[in-house]
Amino acid sequence: MSMPANHLLNGIPRGTEHGTASQTKLNPAGFTLVEIAIVLAIAGLLVGFGTQLATSLTTRSKRIENKAAVKAAAAALIGHAATYQSIPLWGDDATDGTVDEFCEVITNRKDATSKPLYYIYEPSLTAFESVCNRKTTDLTVCRNVGCTDRVPNIAFAVVSGGTNVNPQTGIVTVGCPAGDTCLGVYDVEAASNDDCTAAGDCPNYPGGADRLTRPEPYDDLVEWVTLNELRTEVGCQGSPLEIVNNELPFGYENATPNSYQATVFASGGIPFSGGGGDYRWCLKGTLPNGVANPTSGCSSTSDCSSLGAQGEWVQANNLTIVGAPTASPQSRGNYLIRVLVRDNNDASGNDDNCDERRFVITINP
Repeated sequence: MSMPANHLLNGIPRGTEHGTASQTKLNPAGFTLVEIAIVLAIAGLLVGFGTQLATSLTTRSKRIENKAAVKAAAAALIGHAATYQSIPLWGDDATDGTVDEFCEVITNRKDATSKPLYYIYEPSLTAFESVCNRKTTDLTVCRNVGCTDRVPNIAFAVVSGGTNVNPQTGIVTVGCPAGDTCLGVYDVEAASNDDCTAAGDCPNYPGGADRLTRPEPYDDLVEWVTLNELRTEVGCQGSPLEIVNNELPFGYENATPNSYQATVFASGGIPFSGGGGDYRWCLKGTLPNGVANPTSGCSSTSDCSSLGAQGEWVQANNLTIVGAPTASPQSRGNYLIRVLVRDNNDASGNDDNCDERRFVITINP
């Protein structure tokens, strides 16, 4: 049966339109205050995590760049040594047309934070062709406070102050062997060890304003090369100190004055500069009667394992033994002697290159 027209409104039964509106009001669109608070809290956590992650990635990236910078500088210094058998000076940090200073060898002298690299080196290795002739240096790396863990005979080190823009690597004295210069190099994130707070503590570091004194974990990046490593990289064949003679001439008893003369020659090593001769000599044993011992001041304890003070040795280019073997008391027979020679490898101590050769002097009737 058809419904009366007055019960229809736009084709909808009268009265039902109010029910539809009522249902719409029961499902309002949007969020409650609690829901909004939860969303904002989650968004804040995500932003904080993202910021922390970005900072960590940036720090990591700069550390990688700093590491690459110090490695590249060390490689350039090794390349210089391969050409000249020496390492460059720090100099005045200004190019002058000769390739002899750090600034003339290193293309990029700044790290990822745009702060300068600094360079600490063994001065004796700056002389031309010195790398292959030396076996020791006076530069030591200390790996802990107190320098009980150390690496001796360092040729050079290149240092970046790290991402905190505060160089902490510097000269230390506690536990440093006498006569050495010691450089404190620690593990990254180690305790707050800061040895670079004044110009004298970190030589060659030009950024004086960055030498800050503040407690923070050690984060410097250091690349050091020992002398042995440098010699290997350079391909040193070696020019060792050695006594050239294989034997000494024989002589005759009751001969004319100065009739006996023997000269012992040496080569290689690190000769002394200036007057006095290239080497220091020591002769041990008994010479024939009438033959002079030119090294009478040489201590009986001086040898290649215990060199003793350099002043006990006679300095000369060669060792010459001169005299006239006498008949009374009798000098005929065989005389065993030891000749030792040392160079100037360690100018401030006794760690020199040394060679020893035994000879027999025969005096005939």
